[in-house]
Amino acid sequence: MKKERKDQDFIKKPEYPGGPKAIGEFIRDNLRYPDEALEQKVEGVVRARVTIDVSGKVVKVDVIKGLGYGCDEEAIRVLKLLVFKIPGNKIRKGFFHQTFNVTFKLPQPKQKPSGLQINYHYTPSPKKE
Repeated sequence: MKKERKDQDFIKKPEYPGGPKAIGEFIRDNLRYPDEALEQKVEGVVRARVTIDVSGKVVKVDVIKGLGYGCDEEAIRVLKLLVFKIPGNKIRKGFFHQTFNVTFKLPQPKQKPSGLQINYHYTPSPKKE
């Protein structure tokens, strides 16, 4: 006979309030494009492994695949700002690991509005009888 495991027997993974979508928004809002990367027009993805402690704080970030030009350091800085919620793990305490991709995409230049604006208005001529 197979013994059923209860939900309380498993270690709960850390959760970010709002889920993955909220993590993406947080990273986009707090990420500052490094000046050197802007000058060199560097784009790409920094892949990093994050270590989360039992209180939900990011204690270590290891870059798996970097871009250089200051992007790696910026990804580490932003990922260390994340704070996770750890569901009650009564028995086991330890560290959790999660992998993130931080995307660096050059900002698009804003288009200048042209100084000339033309509006057309059509008025039909009255019918002749």
